[in-house]
Amino acid sequence: MSCHVAQQLDLLGYGRTCVHRWDARCKLVATAIFVVFVASFPKYSVSSLAPLILVPLCIGALGQVPARLVLR
Repeated sequence: MSCHVAQQLDLLGYGRTCVHRWDARCKLVATAIFVVFVASFPKYSVSSLAPLILVPLCIGALGQVPARLVLR
């Protein structure tokens, strides 16, 4: 990762969206619950896991995170 990309990602933390205003503990617990939920599915059940991609996409959209920057 280049320094420029790292600086852009760091600047995202200073946003003023509803996601940025959430308490850090709330974000941590929600992420842990999401990881445990995804890990509880069988290994090759991709079709049942497909709708779960909407959770991070919606949170990223609410937080106004540019997809191009994250995918890079």
